[in-house]
Amino acid sequence: MQSVADEVAHKKMMKGKYSETVAAEDEVLFMGQDAYVPRLVASTAPIVKPAEHVSPQDGVMFRPCYAENPKGNRPAFTRGPGGVPSLKTRQDAEPHVFPMSAVTGI
Repeated sequence: MQSVADEVAHKKMMKGKYSETVAAEDEVLFMGQDAYVPRLVASTAPIVKPAEHVSPQDGVMFRPCYAENPKGNRPAFTRGPGGVPSLKTRQDAEPHVFPMSAVTGI
């Protein structure tokens, strides 16, 4: 809002526009041109309680060291005798043979 008077006028207009909602609910929030009613919703998620006794070996968590480069998941394709052989997808180029009648200047 640009001024306090604009904000007060906006709240008064919104309370008139959403008078039924304001009368029925305890808390109503006005955001822009809409009225929102905050509510808590019941969830069906199970509550997981931690085990009472955890051995030191079970409690060890793996935490990566960001000083080192992470290990990649992709295989390294290298050409050469020790690496993975590259696939030959193209045939060898055919020799260009021209008939004697097409060759000029001989």
